[in-house]
Amino acid sequence: MFDSAGVISPEPSELSKLLVRGENPLIADSAENYERLLDFEMEDPPFLTLPFANVMSRKSSARKELNEKIFLDIMKPEKYTVQHVLSAIKTPVLILWGKEDRVIHVSSVSVFERYLSNQKRITLANVGHAPMVERS
Repeated sequence: MFDSAGVISPEPSELSKLLVRGENPLIADSAENYERLLDFEMEDPPFLTLPFANVMSRKSSARKELNEKIFLDIMKPEKYTVQHVLSAIKTPVLILWGKEDRVIHVSSVSVFERYLSNQKRITLANVGHAPMVERS
């Protein structure tokens, strides 16, 4: 699990606080907002060449409405409880989290640890919401 959604973190994330104010830095509709998205998600974003960054920001802008719908769908309450779903997982689970995650607070790890019977936790310092990108 890489900085997984699905639980309510004991401490609110920076994203949660922004959403309450009506701001969502995860939806980019311009090159400037795409850059802001990367900076928000990652503590140490990878270098992107200008052509690649331009293409990605255009794609993100074109998918703005779809991205908003996906985000709203993710935020809908689940019909199963976290305890029910996580407790059913019996295979080994690696919980890999960026300590500086602004999207889903690192305190969420304690919730996963509580309900997963066979888990190992690794928390990476100086890493944000995308450890698989920041420390590949």
